[in-house]
Amino acid sequence: MRVALPWLAALLVVLSVAAGRAYVSAREALAAAQASEAAGDLATALARYQFAMRWYTPGADAPVAAADALTRLADAAEARGDRAGALAALRRLRGGIFSTRSLYSPFGDRLAAVDTRLARLSAAEQVAAGLDRGQSPEALEAEHARLLALDPTPTPGWALAATLGFFGWVGGALGFIFRGLDAGLRLVQPAARRWSLVFACSFGVWVLGLWFA
Repeated sequence: MRVALPWLAALLVVLSVAAGRAYVSAREALAAAQASEAAGDLATALARYQFAMRWYTPGADAPVAAADALTRLADAAEARGDRAGALAALRRLRGGIFSTRSLYSPFGDRLAAVDTRLARLSAAEQVAAGLDRGQSPEALEAEHARLLALDPTPTPGWALAATLGFFGWVGGALGFIFRGLDAGLRLVQPAARRWSLVFACSFGVWVLGLWFA
C-alpha cells in the first residue's frame, strides 16, 4: 500500500490537471463561439460550438451550453427556411455528440431527435437539388435514417475490457521488471511467475477487447 499510494496520488494529480484543462478550454471555446455568432460569422461559430462540446467533463456547463446553442441555431435556420444552415448546425451537433461518447454518452439523449431531423432535412435538400433519383421524399428520408443509424462506436463493455487489459499488461510488465527481477536481472520467484501471469492474462483481455469492440 505504501508503494501504491504515491502512484495513486500522482494519477489523481494528472487527472485533476487534465479535467481542469478541459473545463477551462470548453469555456474558452464557448466564449469564442459566442463572439463569432455575435459578429455574424455563423460558420466559425458552429465549428467553435462543436469544439466546446468536445471538451466535455462531468459537471461542466460550457459543453451543454454549446450543444444548446447548436440546437437553437438549427431551430432558427429551419424556421426561416434555411435548410443548409439547419443541416450545418445539426451536423456539428451530431459530431459533438459522437466526439464525447466513451463508456457512456453525456449527450446520448439528443441523438435520436438529431438523426430524425437530419434525415428529414437531408431528404428535402436532395429533392430540392433534383437528386432524388425518382424516389419519394419518404423513401429518401428512410434511406438517410438507415445510414444515420449505422453506429461506429465501440461496444462499451469490450471497450472497457480493452482499457482495463491495457493498464493490466502495462502494470504486469512493470511489476515483472521491478518485482520479478533482482539487481542482477535474475528471476525472483514466485513474483516473476505471478507478474508474468498478470501480463499474459491482461494482454489477452486487451487483444480480445480490441478485436470485439
